[in-house]
Parts: sequence; C-alpha cells; structure tokens
Amino acid sequence: MAKISQSQLDRIKRELKIKDLAEEQGLKLDRKNGQFVTRCLWHDDKTPSLFRAKTKGSGYF
Repeated sequence: MAKISQSQLDRIKRELKIKDLAEEQGLKLDRKNGQFVTRCLWHDDKTPSLFRAKTKGSGYF
C-alpha cells in the first residue's frame, strides 16, 4: 500500500472542510452556540447529539 506523504496530508488538512464533507454525506448541520450540531452518524438519534466546534488545532469545519 502506498504511503501518503506528510506534505499531501498537510494539504488535505488545510483544504478539506469537514462541514462540506459531512453535508456531502447527507448530514444536515445546524449552527448552535458557535458550534455545528447534527444527529450522530452511528445511532438512530432523533435530536442532535454530535457537536463540532472549531478550536485551535482541530481543523476546519
């Protein structure tokens, strides 16, 4: 298996927005109290239970 170079990983982390990726997978993200919320990917939740805030070093949403 080919290994991804560190420069390629850095570019992906810099350019990929997790929000766009999640929405592309059919998740509806809402903004609440400075973070994005959605239903959990792995559970049959009826209300948002997955929270994602942009914090230092956490990537981009």
